[in-house]
Amino acid sequence: MRRVFAGPFSAVIVLIFGFVVPANAASLPNPDKLCALIGVEGVANQGWQQSTASDKHWVCGGTTHLFSTIDQVRQGDGEVWMFDYKAEGLTKARATQFYFNLHIYSDVLWNDRIKSAILDRFTAIFAASDAGPVPDNVVQAIAEVKSTTVSTALGSVQTRFTLGRDPKYPNVGSTFEVMLIEPPS
Repeated sequence: MRRVFAGPFSAVIVLIFGFVVPANAASLPNPDKLCALIGVEGVANQGWQQSTASDKHWVCGGTTHLFSTIDQVRQGDGEVWMFDYKAEGLTKARATQFYFNLHIYSDVLWNDRIKSAILDRFTAIFAASDAGPVPDNVVQAIAEVKSTTVSTALGSVQTRFTLGRDPKYPNVGSTFEVMLIEPPS
């Protein structure tokens, strides 16, 4: 009688490839598309180009100001915030990370305004990457403006909230940074 151990062998193959393939199944969109997705409509964004820094990496991005809507002004949020965004990569053909930095100049932390500035971009990037929806714990970290690190289908998402320097008005001058870094290929 001959025994066949195909079951355990198949299970080992599934375990090995089951953990390897999903990590590489999704990747950031091509650099031009990613630059458009992180950018702000109506603002002259820096296109994908080689950096003048000594490492000669590739980069795109920009800086803009986020103005309050009429509804936000009526709620007492009339401040203008600065929003920096950037994507980077080591080659012309591939971006490997993107970054948002929101500079807050308000004594009130308007979580809904922060969420709308960042989460719509994340949702578009995940959709363009066929990475599924933005994971709930990333949505929560952005919505609650909290510091965390979360592993996703696209890579590691890091969020960091830093209070301003004035203890009387700790939100004035605070920053909220959100970065996604793809795993090395």
